[in-house]
Amino acid sequence: MFLPLLLSFVGLSIAAPFTTCPGGYKNGEKIREGSFVKQCTVTPNSYSINVIGCLTEKGTEISIGSKKEENKQIFNCIATEGGGARMEREYASTPTESKENMKCDGKYTNGQKFTEGSFVKRCVSTPYSAEIEIFGCLSPSGKDIAIGSKVEEGRLVYSCIKTSNGAKMETARYESNEQSDEPKENMKCSDKYVNGHRFNEGSFVKLCSSTPTSWSISIVGCLTPSGEEIAIGAKAEEGRLIYSCVKTGKGASIETDLAKKGCEDGKYQKGQTYASTNKRFLLKCIDDYGSNDILACITESGKEVKVGSELIEGNYKYKCVKESNGSVRYLKEPIGGMKPTQKACGQYAIGDHIISEDGKFKFTCVGAGKINFTACIVSGGEVKADTKKKIGKWNYDCQTLKSGGGSLSRKRDPY
Repeated sequence: MFLPLLLSFVGLSIAAPFTTCPGGYKNGEKIREGSFVKQCTVTPNSYSINVIGCLTEKGTEISIGSKKEENKQIFNCIATEGGGARMEREYASTPTESKENMKCDGKYTNGQKFTEGSFVKRCVSTPYSAEIEIFGCLSPSGKDIAIGSKVEEGRLVYSCIKTSNGAKMETARYESNEQSDEPKENMKCSDKYVNGHRFNEGSFVKLCSSTPTSWSISIVGCLTPSGEEIAIGAKAEEGRLIYSCVKTGKGASIETDLAKKGCEDGKYQKGQTYASTNKRFLLKCIDDYGSNDILACITESGKEVKVGSELIEGNYKYKCVKESNGSVRYLKEPIGGMKPTQKACGQYAIGDHIISEDGKFKFTCVGAGKINFTACIVSGGEVKADTKKKIGKWNYDCQTLKSGGGSLSRKRDPY
């Protein structure tokens, strides 16, 4: 009994390292936050979240540079420096009632103060615009510090200093007029790291630098997923990726690239064809990430059978079948159940005949490894394929099967 030989192969690919923005947002996904619409952008080597529009009080989206009328008001989304946006509004027609001021971030009224982090902020709004300004700073104990003022707390002096973006807070060691011989201790970074202490945070290596009056934390390196440290300006290879620690204005960023581009660990490049490990499929490398397409199946003798086609070679029919799920099967089937005593064309020349083991069928080598069914053998002679013939008292019918084999039937002549 002959059983078909089945093999399958599915092309694989390696995904790029970055797939989402912080918070799990996918590439192209919109994020509604306060009075603005933001969008996540992801590439294989980076991610970013950018402001792309504004939101009215009813939640209607307005793209940057556009206007929209709603409730007899015209809302205008205006781009600002640094890649942000602000929204202004005006009445579509002169109202008889008094104009109501807009709300900052959709919740704070004009003049309302609130705290956020180490700062005191205030909403400044009109019927046509709304913005939030930094009004002061907060000490660790929660004391308000007006911009341009200082507060002593413990052994430190906290100063709220005006900047172009609002304000910043600086600390300094409290100096009394009394002379002391006691050595001054360096401050701790974030109240826990001592001067010179290195620590890992996320994908970066950071360093605490402090004096008795100030402290700062700087990025001094990057980390691979396994925790290997990379100095700024250096690279490290891990798996199939190369990680680069790149200096930036704010410290550093980590970028990735493929260590070995192409397929089979870089052995084959995009556009090249090659045989699978089991030598049963012809593959084509289609990108730098190891993805491939299956072009054909390969017989034992090395002949290619394109996907979706078949080939008769020797006593077998070879098929290369693509399934609905994308996988490809290689099938090998005997021809019509016939088993000639010799391999057709393996050692016979064109025109040589091969007889089946039961002695009832004749095959002829026609070249290129192909054999054709040519006749049925009966007592008293031969009947050519696809013909009928009377020999003695019998009427014989010899026919070629679709599989390439032969069939023979006979009826006794009643006369």
